[in-house]
Amino acid sequence: MHLAIRRSYFALLMNRNVPFELCRKQCLPSFCSVLSFRSSTTISQRSAYMTSSHATEQTGLLKLPVPTLAETAQKYLKTVAPLLNNDEFNETKKIVEQFQRESEPLQELLVKRAETEENWLSKWWLDKTYLEWRLNLPIFYNPALIFPRQSYKNFNGQIEFAANFIHGVLRYRAMIDNDQLPIDRFGNDPLCMDQYKKLIGTCRIPAKRIDRLHLYNKSSHHHVAVFYQNNIYRLPVYDKQGNPLTAEAIYNHLKKLSESKETNDQAKLLGHLTADERQHFAPIYEQLSSIPENKELFDTINDSVLVLCLDDHYQTSIEGTSKKDIQSLVGYNFLHGGGTKYNTANRWFDKTLQLIVGPDGYSGFNYEHSMAEGGMITALVDHALDYCKVAKPLVQTDQSSLLNKCRVIIPKEVEQSILESEKRVNKFVQNCDIIVYKYKGYGKQFAKENKLSIDAIIQVSLQVAYFRMHGKCGATYESGSLRRYHLGRTETIRSCTLEAQKFAQAMAEQHNETSNNAKYTLFLNAIQAHRQYTADAINAKGIDRHLLGLKLIAMENNLPKPALYDHLSYKRVMHFTLSTSQVGAKHDCVMIFGPAVDDGYGCCYNPRNDSINYMITAFKINNGGTNVEQLSNHFNHSLTDIRQLIEANSTKSIKSKL
Repeated sequence: MHLAIRRSYFALLMNRNVPFELCRKQCLPSFCSVLSFRSSTTISQRSAYMTSSHATEQTGLLKLPVPTLAETAQKYLKTVAPLLNNDEFNETKKIVEQFQRESEPLQELLVKRAETEENWLSKWWLDKTYLEWRLNLPIFYNPALIFPRQSYKNFNGQIEFAANFIHGVLRYRAMIDNDQLPIDRFGNDPLCMDQYKKLIGTCRIPAKRIDRLHLYNKSSHHHVAVFYQNNIYRLPVYDKQGNPLTAEAIYNHLKKLSESKETNDQAKLLGHLTADERQHFAPIYEQLSSIPENKELFDTINDSVLVLCLDDHYQTSIEGTSKKDIQSLVGYNFLHGGGTKYNTANRWFDKTLQLIVGPDGYSGFNYEHSMAEGGMITALVDHALDYCKVAKPLVQTDQSSLLNKCRVIIPKEVEQSILESEKRVNKFVQNCDIIVYKYKGYGKQFAKENKLSIDAIIQVSLQVAYFRMHGKCGATYESGSLRRYHLGRTETIRSCTLEAQKFAQAMAEQHNETSNNAKYTLFLNAIQAHRQYTADAINAKGIDRHLLGLKLIAMENNLPKPALYDHLSYKRVMHFTLSTSQVGAKHDCVMIFGPAVDDGYGCCYNPRNDSINYMITAFKINNGGTNVEQLSNHFNHSLTDIRQLIEANSTKSIKSKL
């Protein structure tokens, strides 16, 4: 089984067929870090908008450079060192020397590509990492985002929140269309804003070999697709003059659902097809979409502003796991829907924007990842949630509803394929375990007071937690942003450094052989190593995208790939047992995604001022001994131990709140 963006990338690199732009000042002196997950509260947004000056700044963005072979070779050895024994490392040094010689013609071709392309990586990244992916989108690919719990308690409150959120999205769309979004900046430097224009209306379309995209058109997308009790409705959200409807108007149109006599027709389930493997979904989609009577249905979904999923229940227990708290149970619902018994058929995972509004105040997002990083998603979510907070109570009127149910024709010869898909999907979603947790020991403020990076503290804590639990280090993926460059996406920050390994070993000692002062020195070394790798990654000097480019340029030109790609060290360094990202959101959210490998973990976190929201995922089958509850416990203890270490050795530490 293959997993996530990281797994797609890993599979590509291994000859087998990725959560938000955070641009924020780190608390380390004279250093700024751009992580792939963006916090709207900390990103530097100047009072400059996307006007003619914006266009000038955007056209002036640097092109993505190609690192030198020497840089990548040197960094590769440092990256792989914690994962190898001495004999393996000595052998790897020889293969890396060979790699530099074998890669010289490939490097020349890659440099030429960089000279002629807008971004030498972007087309490859979209096609190879996303659209050629043939396995499932939920868990593996689509992240979910849990919003702060809302105050509504009934269906009326549910659709009121949905109406306000949708209206907030329409307001945000107007800012995008009218070039009024503030420019995201890294210090004084503008960041690429291209991804914002790809959020609204985009939808992925399944195909046999490589999927295609239904892209945003400024003059289109005038409705939302509403999924309710597995039925699909079309709701216009603009009037005939192209003006957005008010939240109150949207609310009153949605009220028709409470009066609907429609039943949950199990014989016509469709949404779960988007959770199936792409090679299974593509032929079914082709058959269904070729039927003229189904054109309105697929136009409703593909051309919608977003998909609104209104859920009336969700799973309250998970078979084969320990008792779950409500946040974790809600996480299952937003990540994959819980199977067709619950809400997986009430989804359309191919849609970029999928708003999920559940009962009892629980709401969130699930988004298809092809066109944008999560930072653009959280910016939109923050804007819409801000609007919801100040929105006035909506009043029911007697207006006639524009809500229309879409008809679907399913031929007899397709029914069996849909039933088989349902069985596969239900089995698939049962394999993922999740824990969602709020660590209350400290957060960003503590790091700031001690002039440390909260991201680095969290990453080092994860290394300690993993080492304590598994007795070894594992390759770690953390997303770093390349938006300083035109059409830039991400580069890998590799948090499993030699310095982090030494610190983890010291913290895992049973008899505390290493003194606290020595541990603190090791801790600062690990923090500094993470700082340095982050700086390299966001300045396009990481190893991962360069190694990918060299391999792909060899494939395109029918040239032999260097022997490194088949070497033990390469397999090990690309086996991401920890797949991590920071989601720094303005609101009290947490993002969820699956692990990158069967025996690995997914871990996403949102540092707050005095707490850290995080989630951990793992698989239940063939998982190599992973366990989300145990890793969570180790992570909590590691965070606390590190705080105590800082307080014992730093004269500037704030008083403990533990």
